Amino acid sequence: MSTVQPLEAGSRYDLRAGLSPDAPDESQVKDEEGAFGYCHSYETSSRYDGPGLRVVLFVSGCLLRCTYCHNPDTWHLKDGTYVSADQVLRRLADFAPSIQALGGGLTISGGEPMVQRAFTQRIFAGARKMGLHTAIQTSGFLGDHLSAFSADRDSIPAPNQRHLQGISEFAWQRGP
Repeated sequence: MSTVQPLEAGSRYDLRAGLSPDAPDESQVKDEEGAFGYCHSYETSSRYDGPGLRVVLFVSGCLLRCTYCHNPDTWHLKDGTYVSADQVLRRLADFAPSIQALGGGLTISGGEPMVQRAFTQRIFAGARKMGLHTAIQTSGFLGDHLSAFSADRDSIPAPNQRHLQGISEFAWQRGP
């Protein structure tokens, strides 16, 4: 089992490798409670990942291996930092007043946030309790913990697309 480590600010462009060598394979994630997860990095002051000024959390783990992926170093859990959801939410709370004042919120990206579904849900639920706008960049859907959704239409099977209709802000993006 990985050792919980501090969540530190960084850039999605910082190459991280082998931070959690005993992490499970992405296809073997057992994430029923979501109390812990693997994060690659987070950034503050993004203006491109949803409305307003955003905190973007990049989680580790993805099964897709898209040829146009912007963050291939987030594909493996072992390259992320093992953290608690409470740690993430405490750090997010430090930014919440400023982010709210600037009309922003939290975007979870990756990797693929749905690899760690319960972890992602727990963080979104905590962010919503703080009054933050929430958005996800994913190939799937999360449900009622979202304010916005941005996805590559070709990545989501047609039957799953119907679940997205109740989200207030919805935008399809096309992969190259």
